Amino acid sequence: MTPALKEASPTTAVSVHDVVAYILSKTGKISVWKLQKLVYYAQVWSLVWDDAPLFPEKIYAWGNGPCVEALYEFHKGQFSISTWRRGKRSHLTSEQKETLDEIIASYGPLDGWHLSRLVQCELPWKEARGDLPISIRGHQEIKPVTLQEYYTALSADDSLPSIGEIVWE
Repeated sequence: MTPALKEASPTTAVSVHDVVAYILSKTGKISVWKLQKLVYYAQVWSLVWDDAPLFPEKIYAWGNGPCVEALYEFHKGQFSISTWRRGKRSHLTSEQKETLDEIIASYGPLDGWHLSRLVQCELPWKEARGDLPISIRGHQEIKPVTLQEYYTALSADDSLPSIGEIVWE
């Protein structure tokens, strides 16, 4: 059974913008496609490891993978970015930074396409998309409780390879 999910409120000190500022401080210039997926996995593993959402903004199951619309509104039209002035890394706790560092180390070597393919094979994105074709953006939220339940079970399965062990064909 998954532990009770702590709610993130709009007054939470950490926003998705703070998370992006931290990620970019570690990665430098990256594609916005990849950034959206790193933010998604940061939220996922915060829910699993820390039993709490990292940020309160919603994640939607768009055709190319998960998207935080609050970020998209600021980076749309750009292919890549290297800085983010809307957030402050200092808002993050040391535990949150540790989670982000692990996400960057694990998922950072993959490009946006591989991260998108990974997400599209996983149940939370599939369930949120339903029968919606990839060519349609859609506006279905990937619920935090769904993320926590799925990835908690996934992390308990010792037979699965780590991200670095996946062979891409």
